Amino acid sequence: MKFKIIFPKDFDEDELVKFETESKGYLYNVILETENNKYNLCFYDVERLKQSKENIGNTNYFFEPNLIVVDIVNKDNIFHSISDILEKGFEMLFLPGNVYSSKS
Repeated sequence: MKFKIIFPKDFDEDELVKFETESKGYLYNVILETENNKYNLCFYDVERLKQSKENIGNTNYFFEPNLIVVDIVNKDNIFHSISDILEKGFEMLFLPGNVYSSKS
């Protein structure tokens, strides 16, 4: 399946942004374009997910649409996880469209 990944502004050009992304353990607004749809994806590393779990407060849950958890949030892991998901036919689990707005 053909697909295109569009990273947030400055992610590809700025080494500091890449370093900060890995340090923070998350990246929002990674756009996946396939032949059929466009998806707004979010990537977390395991440590960030643990921190989110610790900070759930009174809601008793954590929810993020189109969340993919990787070991380290970097370009290679993002590409490989998306490739694998599409290869296995799990695209149907993504919510299409602009699911959420920009977060920092």
